[in-house]
Order: sequence, then C-alpha cells, then structure tokens
Amino acid sequence: MDPLLTMIARDFSIEITTAALLSSAYAFPYAFSQPVLGPVGDFYGKTRVLKTCLWLLTICMFGCTMATSFEMLFAFRLMSGVAAGGIVPVTMAILGDKYPPQQRQLVIGRFLTAGLTGIIFGASVAGIMAVSLGWRSFLYVSAATALVAAIGATALLREPPKERSGHIRISNEIGRAHV
Repeated sequence: MDPLLTMIARDFSIEITTAALLSSAYAFPYAFSQPVLGPVGDFYGKTRVLKTCLWLLTICMFGCTMATSFEMLFAFRLMSGVAAGGIVPVTMAILGDKYPPQQRQLVIGRFLTAGLTGIIFGASVAGIMAVSLGWRSFLYVSAATALVAAIGATALLREPPKERSGHIRISNEIGRAHV
C-alpha cells in the first residue's frame, strides 16, 4: 500500500498522514487475527477456515478497488487484514499436518520464501502500476490473485476426515498418559 498512498491522498483529498493509516488498518487486524484464526482452524477445520479467509479477502480486495471514499477503503482494508491473518498460520498448520517431520521445515521454508518474495515484488510492482495505470490497478491485480487462490483452494483442498475415538473417558486418558 505504501507506494500508493500519495495518489490515494490526492484522489480522496486527504492528508498523506491520514492515507498512511491504510497500512495500519491492514497490519493490526492481520497481526491480531492470527492467534485467533489458527485455533479456529483447529476447531472448525483448517481447510474450511483457509477457504473462508481467501474468499473474504477476495471480496474485501474487490471492495477496496471500488471504494468511493477513504472511509470505505479504510473499512475494506480492516476486513482484508482480518481475512489475511488467517491465511499464513492455517496454511502452515496444513503443511505441518501434510508433511512428515523430516520434510516439514523445507516445505514451510519454501512457503515463507514464496510469501516474502511476493511482498517484496508486490511493493515494487505496486509503485510502477500506480504511476502508469493508477492506484486502483494494483488492487485489481491483488483482488484477482486472491480470487485465483480462493478458487484453487476451493477446488483442490479437502478437509481430512476427523478421527473419532468415541467418548472421552478420564480413565482412558489417564491410562494413555502413563504409556
């Protein structure tokens, strides 16, 4: 968002310092939703939460592209931050479940490398696109990317069946603890 801020400030006739709030509007909900959405994924199903977050992010990103006021853009950025906050921890948990310990670190490392590369590349491309095509152009690309990810996750990811061990009995659990 940072390379877009001066153009957003100009288009909405606001101070650059006010436009800069868009970065925090995304970053804080992103950070604060991660410790919540990770356990929600454990409870409701990781792939279900991941798909929900991707679809919500897609809707919010398209909302950002169509914002007619700074307040609307700010609200969509807040919701985008919450939705995006579930993507990384839940994906890492899915990868942790899918790969054995000897492969897990490599797979998670590749996932994080791809994400960080996207962040670095995205900031550079955002500035170039904003200058040549307007600040909304990069948000359209981001929204389209989120849409592709949401469609792909919906089509390809399945929730593994939950293991049910019957009723929980304290005596059984105590017996397992001593094994």
